[in-house]
Amino acid sequence: MALDTFLLRELVAAIVVFFITHFSIRLLFKNPSRKLPPGPKGWPIVGALPLLGTMPHVALAKMAKQYGHVMYLKMGTCDMAVASTPDAARAFLKTLDINFSNRPPNAEQKIEYSLQKQKQ
Repeated sequence: MALDTFLLRELVAAIVVFFITHFSIRLLFKNPSRKLPPGPKGWPIVGALPLLGTMPHVALAKMAKQYGHVMYLKMGTCDMAVASTPDAARAFLKTLDINFSNRPPNAEQKIEYSLQKQKQ
């Protein structure tokens, strides 16, 4: 009986210490200058992946109606901004063209070579 109460007390203390540490670290590393577009909150580890369901294009269209043309999604451990209209995508590609142009020049050759290797 005494062992059970001791273990319960230790467990509660560990949980309290975990949450205090978690929230204090979160407050320390919070970046208030980072403005993100609106989007669904998502789950802690998987993000918004369960919200996409079996037909992701339909779910993304519904989210675009709810959150706007540009939305923020967390997919697993990756953060991403989704442009749901051609104008929004054009704005992304014009303002962030340096970020999208970092593909190596021979990436296409590597893909073709690996596809040819699989066919044989």
